[in-house]
Amino acid sequence: MAKRLKTGKTYKLNELAGTDIPIIVIGMGWDNWRKTTWLDKIRGKRREADLDLMAVVYDDHYERIDNVWYANLQSKDMAIKHLGDDTIGVGGGDDEMMTIDLYKLFPEVKKIYICTTAFSEGDNFSDIKNCFTRIMDGRDGREICRFSLQGSPNSDIKVMLELNRGETGWELRAVGRAGEGSAIQDVYPVIRKELYDNE
Repeated sequence: MAKRLKTGKTYKLNELAGTDIPIIVIGMGWDNWRKTTWLDKIRGKRREADLDLMAVVYDDHYERIDNVWYANLQSKDMAIKHLGDDTIGVGGGDDEMMTIDLYKLFPEVKKIYICTTAFSEGDNFSDIKNCFTRIMDGRDGREICRFSLQGSPNSDIKVMLELNRGETGWELRAVGRAGEGSAIQDVYPVIRKELYDNE
């Protein structure tokens, strides 16, 4: 059974997986509290919240060196790939996904933050329910762990997970830090605060 991650706790990725794991798949899913009705459509209103999955990459000097999101689907080292944008979060399972080939990452990559923003104007996490992030083994699709997002309903940004290249392998920490904004540029100061609060 997949491990349920606890906010603030750090886990060794190979212990979660039970083996060394070269490629991980990150899936994010969500449901909307409010659905767009036929009357909303007539009025030109849209009620389905659009969450965006993104990865922001740092070196060991806390300098940002790359990012991957719906407008930049692949990292410079081609190790991180976003599999496409879902704008409404309809249906079960993963609404947005990305893959990370841990063996292909540039040597200077130290940390990867997995984040989401409520993209559409007026959206925030009060419009969302059942939001989760899960990590799967890229070889067979087996779910290794899952993190459910809770709290801070009026926020627009969530820093969900931190992948850290430790001395003995990759570590995973469940973060859950909230912030304000909808663009990837708005995520950077939230991550910066997380970096320095956890030195």
